Amino acid sequence: MINNLSLYRRKAKLTQKELADKLGVTSGTLSKWENPEFDLKELSINCIDQLCEMLNISFWDLIESKKGEN
Repeated sequence: MINNLSLYRRKAKLTQKELADKLGVTSGTLSKWENPEFDLKELSINCIDQLCEMLNISFWDLIESKKGEN
C-alpha cells in the first residue's frame, strides 16, 4: 500500500512532533508510520480517519500513488 503521510504532513506545514502531539502519539511512532515500508493497514480506521481529518485529505489521497511528489 502506498503511504503518502509524510507528503501531506509537509503540505500541511506540520512537523512530525506537531502532528504526533495532535494524534496523541510520539514523534517516533509517527516517523514509523511515514516510512514507505509501513503498511497503513496496521492502523485502526479511527486513527486513519483522524489523520485524514487533520490533514484535510481523503483516505484515497493517503494511499494514492503520487509520482514525483515524494
